[in-house]
Amino acid sequence: MRLMRRLVLAAVLLLATILLVAQFGRLGEFVAVLRQGHPGWLALAFGAQALWQAAQAAQWLAAHRAVRLPLRFAEVLPAVLVNNFALLAVPSGSLSTFALFTANARQRGRSPAAAGLAVMVFAVFNYLVLAGFALTAAVLLAVRGQLNLLLALPVLAVLVEALGQYALLLWALRAPAQAERAAQWALARLNAAAQRVARRDLLAPERLAAFSAEAADGLAALRAGGRRAHLWLLAVSLAAKLLLALLFALVLRAFGQPAPAALVIVGVSLSAGFSVVSPTPQGVGVTEGAVALALTLFGLPLETGLVVMLAYRALGLWWPFVVGFATLQLSGLRLLRGAAR
Repeated sequence: MRLMRRLVLAAVLLLATILLVAQFGRLGEFVAVLRQGHPGWLALAFGAQALWQAAQAAQWLAAHRAVRLPLRFAEVLPAVLVNNFALLAVPSGSLSTFALFTANARQRGRSPAAAGLAVMVFAVFNYLVLAGFALTAAVLLAVRGQLNLLLALPVLAVLVEALGQYALLLWALRAPAQAERAAQWALARLNAAAQRVARRDLLAPERLAAFSAEAADGLAALRAGGRRAHLWLLAVSLAAKLLLALLFALVLRAFGQPAPAALVIVGVSLSAGFSVVSPTPQGVGVTEGAVALALTLFGLPLETGLVVMLAYRALGLWWPFVVGFATLQLSGLRLLRGAAR
């Protein structure tokens, strides 16, 4: 088992290194694009990006505390940074995120089940705020007579996912016994699939009852928080999205473009939306081109829109990717070691 754990760690590190080397040329292109911008505005954009990553960690902290998992900011931050790398390097939906945060909780002597629930809570309220932005963007485009199928598709995808996730959470809060039985059934099916593929259980049967009980305790804590807990989670998620909007506005100014609220909302919303519907991890290659085309509706030349999007993605995607890779080398190894147990 120890040998298998080491092999898993070695494979993850090898994958991380190969991906970073493979993307080195792309990272160089982004650096070249950033050099074209105004240094003062770009310095402010880097500041906004750092604040946004801190707000991301605050979102995760709020989600953990909502399910009565009392971690400190410094205990959540490494997992958040590594997750920004894993989302791009290990495109496995949310499985890598679950693995990181449950391992982080286990490493610190906390409930992995509650951490898994925190991942779901984070996703629900993050998507709800994103859906609000996306709906606002759709209204703005419709008023201008510029909403078409290409632009409506990511908006619709975000709305459906946000409402579906929130409906599922409300059902779990109002029918905890049924939710617990459904979770046990799902874990049993996952164990069966893991046995067929890897000849081992994803979660040991003797841990299944304890895992379900810990998750039920987390749901009870969220239920006890009532409407105030939901509003706080929405507020923290909104703060993070507003900082992302500030980052987009500063990038526009860095390349000599105005930053009206409508343009910023549409740019941020469509960037996130195309990242959801794109077949590539985090929408790489698709988001930049699609949103650059959308920016032309606001009078930006296509070349300028593409430069703005490349710079925005350099700060909002690729820089966190590099920081996450560095964090993986420093502290993320302990998280992966826990995930491989």
